[in-house]
Amino acid sequence: MAFKGDIILGWKVNLWSRLAIRVLWRVAEGRYRDEDDLYRAALALDWPSWFEVSRTIAVTTVGRNSPLKSLNFASLKIRDGICDRFRDEIGERTSV
Repeated sequence: MAFKGDIILGWKVNLWSRLAIRVLWRVAEGRYRDEDDLYRAALALDWPSWFEVSRTIAVTTVGRNSPLKSLNFASLKIRDGICDRFRDEIGERTSV
């Protein structure tokens, strides 16, 4: 299920919805062949504009019929892309 709205609406739905367990914000969409493609996609996003480096992050990857060898390794590569983006932009890595 999906809906469209701004970030404020997403917060309200997460807070007040009795139907949704959580509402996720899609920040990117695209094709990938391997974990390096996921790393490059995560690195390209403007994470510092969405949250502060002092925040703690967690990355979980779920997939069906995935060509990847390990979803855990995919999560690590995405996490590395996020942390490297912060390091490149502001000189610090987020806490994982």
